[in-house]
Amino acid sequence: MRFVLIAVMAFVLALTAGCGSDPVAEDIKSYVPKIQEILPLANEAQNAFLKGGSSDEERLKAIDSIVVPKYKEFISKLEQIRPQTKELRDLHEVYIKSANKEYSAYSQINSVSVLTNIGHINDALAESRAEMRKYNDGVAELLKQHGLKIVPPSTK
Repeated sequence: MRFVLIAVMAFVLALTAGCGSDPVAEDIKSYVPKIQEILPLANEAQNAFLKGGSSDEERLKAIDSIVVPKYKEFISKLEQIRPQTKELRDLHEVYIKSANKEYSAYSQINSVSVLTNIGHINDALAESRAEMRKYNDGVAELLKQHGLKIVPPSTK
């Protein structure tokens, strides 16, 4: 989930057109910092999932104690973000849908479910990635349509 999103959200958006004349552009500029603020929760959950541990028991403990709670908190904060424009609101709903699918997959992982539901879990994660690609493509298109470009943040 964090593939392109992290790359996009790790940058600062800069207007290439006039200031204040485009409500969608202004909404995007307001939206990005809100996403950046909560993204560390998702990253922490995903990193804990990927690192897991050296044994099944350690991996399951990481999922129960870090991955699921952090991702639940991330989704809670993600759902509190309310873009003002329909264009961004629609894309944000795609993001929420993707995050919920990923959370559902993480939540289903336990010693029993891994053995019986691995196909379903993998499908849910694949669906989440597909939704995230849709979100990323939509954000890229909105940036293009509204004269925004991505510029690396200052390293001062």
